[in-house]
Amino acid sequence: MREEAIHQMRVHFYYQQLLDQSVWAPLDLPALVTENIPNPPERIFWKAVLLLPSDHDNETSLADGILSDWLEVKLGGGKDSEGMDEQLDGALQTLCVTNTLQDRGEHTHKVHISIKASRGPLSEDGLSKAEGLSELQGTAALMVLLPAMPLTEQEEQDIPLLSALLQLKQLQQAKGSWHCPLPLAVLVPGPAGGPGDTQEIEE
Repeated sequence: MREEAIHQMRVHFYYQQLLDQSVWAPLDLPALVTENIPNPPERIFWKAVLLLPSDHDNETSLADGILSDWLEVKLGGGKDSEGMDEQLDGALQTLCVTNTLQDRGEHTHKVHISIKASRGPLSEDGLSKAEGLSELQGTAALMVLLPAMPLTEQEEQDIPLLSALLQLKQLQQAKGSWHCPLPLAVLVPGPAGGPGDTQEIEE
């Protein structure tokens, strides 16, 4: 009986380790991009920008920090990618630059992927650098992680949403960035302590 219990504990321990490793494993972005582009050309270029809450905001929410780190790992490309600059508030950083071959059916495609990320709104220097180096050109998608809504006064609840809105406005108004609407994914974490006001977020 005791040996069986120890065996079950070991199985659970190693299963949990494998699960943790899988959860934090980077996505296979070249495969995902190639599979989801109709009639993909021989050479595929795909760039996305990830907008995260600032580290300052994360001081009040451990969940925000963990989610931000998780998204950076999932989209970071792993050891085969270049980039992975240290993340700093107010600057656009390179998470991943990947150049690889990807098979789809009978065809082989050259896939080039770039993932940019910023924590919090860009500073004046950060925005100027992004515009000067044309770091936003070629962006195909935007992903925004909203901060968890604090269960406090209404004015304090508005601050994280206004910060995320400022991030989007900065990119929309950046000089020479894009000339057509982009797909936008908004990730909304559930508030600690219960359901939140989704109507306010939608507005």
